[in-house]
Amino acid sequence: MGVPTNSVDARIISRTPFNDWVEGQWRVYDQFSAQLFARALGEHDPELLAGRRFCETFAILPVWQTQELVIDEAFGPEPMVHGVHGEQRFEFIRPMEPGTEVRGRSKIVSVRRREKGTLLSVSSEVLDRKGLLSRQQGILFALGVWLDPQCEAASGEEVLAPQPGDVVSPTFEGNWNAEPSQVSLYAKASGDHFDVHTDEAYAKLLGYPSIIMHGMCTMGIATRSIRDCVDGYGDLRLTSLGVRFSAPVVPPVRLVTRVKVEHATASEASGRFETLDIERDVVVLSLGYFAAGRP
Repeated sequence: MGVPTNSVDARIISRTPFNDWVEGQWRVYDQFSAQLFARALGEHDPELLAGRRFCETFAILPVWQTQELVIDEAFGPEPMVHGVHGEQRFEFIRPMEPGTEVRGRSKIVSVRRREKGTLLSVSSEVLDRKGLLSRQQGILFALGVWLDPQCEAASGEEVLAPQPGDVVSPTFEGNWNAEPSQVSLYAKASGDHFDVHTDEAYAKLLGYPSIIMHGMCTMGIATRSIRDCVDGYGDLRLTSLGVRFSAPVVPPVRLVTRVKVEHATASEASGRFETLDIERDVVVLSLGYFAAGRP
C-alpha cells in the first residue's frame, strides 16, 4: 500500500509519459505455479489446489513486470518504489490454462496531477498464442512525483471507475484469518518480494506496525468469496472484477468479505462487494464490483 510522503524525494516530470505497448516475454506458467498461487490465497476449490486451472487474479502475474517497465520507461526507475496500488480491474475474456505460453503487455493511458503526487492509469493485457485472455487496468499513485500542469492528459482508453454503492444486506459473507506466513507464501507465489511485505524493520521504518499484505493477495481472498457466492447461481465464471485498495492490511487479521448480488438470471449474475478488517472495523477493499456469465 502507501508510503509516508515525508520519505519521498520530490521530482517534477516535464513531459506526458504516454507510450506504446511494452511487451513481455512469452513464458509458461505450469501446474505447480497454479497450485502455489492457490495455496497462497487459502483456496479450497479442489480444481485450483490441484493446479488444473488458475485463480482469476493470477492474471496479474504476466503483466506486473511490464507495468514496472512501462512506468520506468516514462518516469525513470525510482518513483513507483514509493508508490501505491490504488485500484485494480479485470475483464476476463478466456480462461488462462496451465502449461500454455502467455505474455503480458502494458501501457500508460492516463496521467493526472494530484496534491501529493501523480496518478497513473496503466492498461494491460494477457495473451496466449490464440489471442486475448484478459484486459486489466491498474490505478497507481507515484508519491512525491509531480507533473507540470500542461502534461496532465488521458488517451481516451481509460476505464472509468464504477459508481460508489454500499453493500447493504449482503447475499453472502466470507471469512478468512490471514497470518503473516500467508504474506510470505504470496510473495513466493507472485514473485513480489517488495520489502514492505517481507521485512518487518523496513515496514516499521515506513510507519506500519509490521509487514503488510499484498493488495492483490487481499483481492484474491475476496475473489474466493465472490466465487463461492456466484456458485449458488449455477455454472457461472467471473467475467469482470474490480476494487479499490482502501487501507493496508496488517496480519494477523480477520477479513470479512461481504458480497451483494444485485442482478441474477439463469446465465449471468453481477453485484458489489467490500472487504473489512473486522476487528479494526476498517474497510480495506471498497467499490468492489463483479460480473459472471456462462463459460
